[in-house]
Amino acid sequence: MSRRQLLLGCTVVISAIYAVLFYAVFSVGEDRSEPVLLQSINEKIDTLYWLQAGVFKEKSSYEQLQKQLSDTGFTVYCIPKDELTVVIINPSANIDEWNLVKQKADGAGIDVIEKQASLNEVQVELWNNKEIEKLLKELVNE
Repeated sequence: MSRRQLLLGCTVVISAIYAVLFYAVFSVGEDRSEPVLLQSINEKIDTLYWLQAGVFKEKSSYEQLQKQLSDTGFTVYCIPKDELTVVIINPSANIDEWNLVKQKADGAGIDVIEKQASLNEVQVELWNNKEIEKLLKELVNE
């Protein structure tokens, strides 16, 4: 096998691996009705990470964004704050998962603001009990 054929073969293999990884990270239409929790049971949770996709006064505006984000495969939460509504996507207690979501948002051309908060024991319990919306309301309104 010549050096050129070997190089071409390696290029094809690397391209195939990249395509599979790209599909896994950015696949559209996946079921995200529940946030994926990557942390192990023994991992201590002390920080929650999320992406803020917008803050809106008009219901029609945030509902339109919510639909767009849901159709793209994100888990979306619309959290009231005073007279506004904050649109949050894919909160996570796992930094690696959060980084994947940031990459997916960037790849989809979605402008987001990166947010994080330290959690107290009560908030960790809300997360563990999958009371995500209640937890986000508390964090957004702090």
